[in-house]
Amino acid sequence: MKYISKMSGDERKREFEQYIKKHVKSAPRYINDLERGVSMAPVTGYSSIYDITDPDVLEDVEITKALRECSVFTRDSVGGTAGLAGLNWYIRFLKDSRDSYYDFMNYFGIKPKALFEWGRDSIIFPEMDVVELEWENLKNRILNDEKVYIRGYGRDARGTQLYIDFYNFLLGNAHIKKDPTNNNKPQAQIRKMTGLTRNKDIYNYQVSHIWGRTKNVFLFEAPWNICYTPKIIDPFTGHETKGDLPIEFQEFFMEYARKKYRKYIADYNKVISSYDIANQLKSFCQINGITDSRFIEDASLELSPI
Repeated sequence: MKYISKMSGDERKREFEQYIKKHVKSAPRYINDLERGVSMAPVTGYSSIYDITDPDVLEDVEITKALRECSVFTRDSVGGTAGLAGLNWYIRFLKDSRDSYYDFMNYFGIKPKALFEWGRDSIIFPEMDVVELEWENLKNRILNDEKVYIRGYGRDARGTQLYIDFYNFLLGNAHIKKDPTNNNKPQAQIRKMTGLTRNKDIYNYQVSHIWGRTKNVFLFEAPWNICYTPKIIDPFTGHETKGDLPIEFQEFFMEYARKKYRKYIADYNKVISSYDIANQLKSFCQINGITDSRFIEDASLELSPI
């Protein structure tokens, strides 16, 4: 593989043209206006846009001040200009060219859309009738002072008791427990719902929470928040992986999950909104002398509607 920084300007131009044409129909216009704009307001030290291999150069507002003030990039139009779109695509091209995920897909001829669709179709969800049954069961346990689990909170889970005490205050449930391994209950739940056990029936799958919120008593065990994700696609679903590809996959997948589980999202939102979490948190903290602003902020997000 020849890295972008080792290519000639002409080679980079050809690579960029191939790259952008895979993504947008208006690629020729974007390329033409990008090149025209840079010729009118060149970046100091570079004779051509294709001589630039570091995306940080093009994102530096001081270095590119004249470029970005050029009429090709600034004149008014709906959605911006073709030149600006071309510039943003070139920046993305440079970043993606240093991204090992894109290197892998380019080498094997895999298109992002195909990867996304494979990932979506390979994720294992429980059957909807089971989801319905388990969701009602979870709500009943929460509201009838029965045992329910959440993931530990804070360093070494030291802050978990704050959530447990708050749920007792909010819901009158004194049987909220910390999951012994932080993922034991979700694993048992998805295994029960699908009849599939990792490393026995299926291999190289990860138990994932679609919406996270693992300190939320309504969502940690929620059957519509848990799935089996292939480990090969799991890095695209979390915050550890950086770049455009994970962001695009997360948007693609979340749109699918929202449609699939819209009934349960609406039900959860109705339930959680009925508790006026902000005021309840305020009252709880005042009564108990709690001044931990991080807990208040985190709990507000954990217990917010989806």
